[in-house]
Amino acid sequence: VFVTGCNSMFIDTLIKHWLPPISAQRAVSTNIQVHVYLLHGVTEEEKNRIRLAVPFFRLFSVPEVPYFPDCWNAKHFLWKLWLLQETCSSVEQGFPVIYLDTGVTFCRWPKAGPSLFLL
Repeated sequence: VFVTGCNSMFIDTLIKHWLPPISAQRAVSTNIQVHVYLLHGVTEEEKNRIRLAVPFFRLFSVPEVPYFPDCWNAKHFLWKLWLLQETCSSVEQGFPVIYLDTGVTFCRWPKAGPSLFLL
């Protein structure tokens, strides 16, 4: 399960650079799940752009927390811990959960057999 959080500033990065490499991995690992949590301020139009880009992921909005509004400030990191806790409590036990910032990406993971790990 890949997890990220995104505000309006990173919608294009999410669509153009973060989702495509993960989508490409589904050809090899069909059980990949993607959870994208949208921070406050993301518009319905932006949500629809994301939904059209990659249909297999799950899109969530973070809740309102009136007693601690800075929790969702993108400049802070508390929301990242919340995303991980929320995702870990909602996925099937045994599935690995990997958090990647929307600005972080990877090309692919290696196709390796057991012998690679026996070196």
